[in-house]
Amino acid sequence: MPHPPGRFALVYSRPLMRTLAVLGAGLLSACGGTLGAADTDTDTDAASTGEVVTTGTPSSSNGDTTSATEPTVGDDGSTGQTTGPAPNEPPTAVLDATPRSGVAPWTATLDGSGSSDPDGEIVSWAWSWDGGSADGETVQVDFEAEGCTEVTLSVTDDDGATASETMVLSTVAAAPGEAAAASVGTAPLPSAVLPRDRDTNVGEALFAGTLETSGFAEVRANILAEGVVVDSVSEPICGAAPALFALAAPIPAELRAFDVQLVAAVGETEVPFAEVADLVAGDIYLVNGQSNAFAAMYNGDANVNQTPFLRSFGINSLDPTTTANTVTWFPAIGNGSGMAGGIGQWAIRMANVLSEAHQVPIAVVNGSLGGQPIGYFQRNDEEPADLLSNYGRLLHRMRAGGLDQHVRGILWYQGESDGVLTDAHVEGFDALLADWAEDYPNTERIYVTQLRAGCGGQTIGIQEYQRTLPDRMKQISVMSTTGLDGHDGCHYAYAEGYELLGDHYAALLGRDLYGEKPDYDVQPPNPMSASLENGGTEIVITLRNAEEPLVFAAGAEADFVVEGALVSVVSGTAEAGELRLTLSGDATGATGITYLGHALAGPWITSAQGLGLLTFQNLPL
Repeated sequence: MPHPPGRFALVYSRPLMRTLAVLGAGLLSACGGTLGAADTDTDTDAASTGEVVTTGTPSSSNGDTTSATEPTVGDDGSTGQTTGPAPNEPPTAVLDATPRSGVAPWTATLDGSGSSDPDGEIVSWAWSWDGGSADGETVQVDFEAEGCTEVTLSVTDDDGATASETMVLSTVAAAPGEAAAASVGTAPLPSAVLPRDRDTNVGEALFAGTLETSGFAEVRANILAEGVVVDSVSEPICGAAPALFALAAPIPAELRAFDVQLVAAVGETEVPFAEVADLVAGDIYLVNGQSNAFAAMYNGDANVNQTPFLRSFGINSLDPTTTANTVTWFPAIGNGSGMAGGIGQWAIRMANVLSEAHQVPIAVVNGSLGGQPIGYFQRNDEEPADLLSNYGRLLHRMRAGGLDQHVRGILWYQGESDGVLTDAHVEGFDALLADWAEDYPNTERIYVTQLRAGCGGQTIGIQEYQRTLPDRMKQISVMSTTGLDGHDGCHYAYAEGYELLGDHYAALLGRDLYGEKPDYDVQPPNPMSASLENGGTEIVITLRNAEEPLVFAAGAEADFVVEGALVSVVSGTAEAGELRLTLSGDATGATGITYLGHALAGPWITSAQGLGLLTFQNLPL
């Protein structure tokens, strides 16, 4: 992937960004347990931005606003419904002009043929501008006065409903006599992943600056794919230079890269003055935790998942200066996350599967570091973007890339270093949830990977807390690591390890965030309750999904502990939604059942698709 040097500095102008209506998403309130919609003002002024403004007024020729059905009263006093005409739907006005500017005197062809009516037809097109008007689907208008003219098209359908659209056209007195000079203060970085709007499937490349040369009537952003212009947006220049401009170039979210070329224009004449290459639009994810989030290459190469449409921003460095100075997009690299573009093995597998399935580019930013307790990842509340902290370095990268308001999911894998310090882990993770809600407020979901036995000693208390997180906060999902045979006692090989974890996460995110409707449960099996049966010699564990088939491999019984009784589990069977454990004796008086899992390879209790049973502690009997 090419990485040409930036042609201009990136400047974050908050008032300008508000004017350009940076994309919004769902609002995450991690502590409140609810999801809401971001309240974003997206109105813009046509005369100042060059955007088209459309309005519609539903009405009918007789002014009737009665609904399609009305109650009636019969002679016997009974009531019923009579069916009346369906309310008229308003038309849509679509205005085009060719060209949109010129040197006086010049002629524009105004075209309203793109207008439409969903339940009828357009019967009239009325054009108006300062000093003139015309009727007809297509008209030609002469312009002589220097400056900008607002042209409005009003259309009427066959039931009298109207709609209108406005466009600003620009006239200059004389053609420019020199090359275009301009300064650009706001622009995306080369190779950026621009957050996409999920409703339109489009991202926005935001540009702003100053055109310093007179004689030009527009600033255009031409969007090119493989060197061919596929779209263009324009802002009229209504006064003498220097003139401010601001543009939002639409970038489709697809597996194709786009270049955006800024040009000063008048009529058909264009003079380029800046360009940003290799832009895509897609989805943003954040990964953090310790070594299994870092996900280095222990055995097997994950870079078979690399594509030009998987990317990352900045570098996961301990050095504040390196973090601050590396404001660059990189191709995503899978074999660890401590290098430029590094996102880790399971993260690149997950991103690759999602990107290919939904034909959308994906950016993953990973801030993990091995061997660190929960306290290492905490925020400095006085300075959240403190470059001396892990939290601050990751937040700095997200802000520098313009990503912090557009995170779709946060994926967390940490806790081995906390060991038996369950209370410290719980307190630390609860604090992170609150901090993420402030700094990444539009995050849709949080995913927690449950720890695996064998690394970090006795962590079953933390594993139980992780298992029950979705019961506390509906925005959280938990993923199991039991069932992954490629385990060395702490980390994972790619095959049967990080690769499978990436596949499991791709299926879960596919359901949660991409509207997939899988034929099987993409969540790991999770117990709901347990009871003693058959005179105290059996324990029956009921799972939350009563329909998902389960597989109980011989030998998996060794991972269970009966709490409060001197008996053991000697065998087990599974059927849909239920585990039945046979005990070595009478367990009357036992208080609970614990499932520890184990290190290394099987045997396992899994779903039919290989998702391992979540470990649990002292499930009450």
